[in-house]
Amino acid sequence: MVSRDDLNIRVGEYEVVCVKEDEGRFVWERNYTLNLRKGGKEDFLMFLKVFKGYDYYKPWVEMFSINPKPLDIIYFGSEIERKILQRIYSLLPRGGRIYVEYFEDRESFDVLKRDRKPEESRIGKVLSSVGFRNLRNWYYPEGLREGGQKISGEKV
Repeated sequence: MVSRDDLNIRVGEYEVVCVKEDEGRFVWERNYTLNLRKGGKEDFLMFLKVFKGYDYYKPWVEMFSINPKPLDIIYFGSEIERKILQRIYSLLPRGGRIYVEYFEDRESFDVLKRDRKPEESRIGKVLSSVGFRNLRNWYYPEGLREGGQKISGEKV
């Protein structure tokens, strides 16, 4: 479903590059580390966990530990963010899901902590604009393995 090369994206003078790929907890999972590169400079951007699907479980991609200011640019609301989400949308099959951690996205965090609909948050609007539907706000306590709060969307 997703290869390391699929995650390399050029956005103007910037390049999103997959610098590391690892096995996940299960054979159906892969972990990726994405960096942002411009010229000779490079900075950590985020981690991705990709579940390829199994039996009746649909594929999904989780974006987490997102750096809000890689290479001193503001990631949230940038064309880089939009292009990454568009690429993930194009790679997922119908019914596939995306999970985006929003803790560092203070604008979305503030909207969602007031119990507003996910579609009203900044990240919800971006997810909707690239095609994701059925947005939900999630937090699952799993004994310290759950990560942070996430918005999910489905490719319909």
